[in-house]
Amino acid sequence: MIIVAAPISGRLADRVGPRPLIVAGMVLLAVSLYIQTHISASSGYGLLLPAFMVMGLGIGLTMSPMSAAAMNAVSADKAGAASGVLSMSRMVGGTFGIAVLGALFQSLASSRLEKTLSGLPISPAQRESMVENLASGGGARLDGLDPALTGRVAAAGRDAFLHALSNGMLLSTAVAVAGIAVAAMLIRPAGSRVRESAEHHAAEAAAEAPA
Repeated sequence: MIIVAAPISGRLADRVGPRPLIVAGMVLLAVSLYIQTHISASSGYGLLLPAFMVMGLGIGLTMSPMSAAAMNAVSADKAGAASGVLSMSRMVGGTFGIAVLGALFQSLASSRLEKTLSGLPISPAQRESMVENLASGGGARLDGLDPALTGRVAAAGRDAFLHALSNGMLLSTAVAVAGIAVAAMLIRPAGSRVRESAEHHAAEAAAEAPA
């Protein structure tokens, strides 16, 4: 969907301006992330595939107009610097976002699993080991457990994973909604840059004209 939407959004940005496309793309992205907050152990491609398609369409509508908006916000002699700042912002934002979501996921998953396992007849050492393994991405280890507890511990691990994932997607949805508000308020509408440039040149010409 990104491959399909990106070229179209680039052409439309020249006609309608970047703001409506960025806002529409961010709305689609927020909808996709919100859908993913409802993931459960029984979820299949019927939930995930539409969410991923909507996300791809939203990203495709956003990326090209975002670059256009950044370039239009500066004068031509500063276009190189603006492009560099935009690329750096993308990399820093992506890295920071992954780090924050990863830390949130580990914290929520560990807390949820520890709380659930506290009600099961297992030793504190086993509980601590399972929590550490889940936090490190290894899952809750079931070695040496009573077979009667194996299913309950496995279910607790899945529940902790899904709890952390859904809440991480909820935070991402909130960030996307904030992005919608920022884009709607701060990105200038189409034609404003042209009008400002024309007014600037007219003012310069009037100042240079003989009295």
